Amino acid sequence: MDDPFKRPVFVSSLSYRDPAAALDWLERAFGLERTMV
Repeated sequence: MDDPFKRPVFVSSLSYRDPAAALDWLERAFGLERTMV
């Protein structure tokens, strides 16, 4: 699908050895909440 506005595409991702521990840390460190895991 062509983008008529020619917006740049940027995708970022992170990989964790222990995803559950990473989610726990992100919740504590930044006050995030799990919603779509």
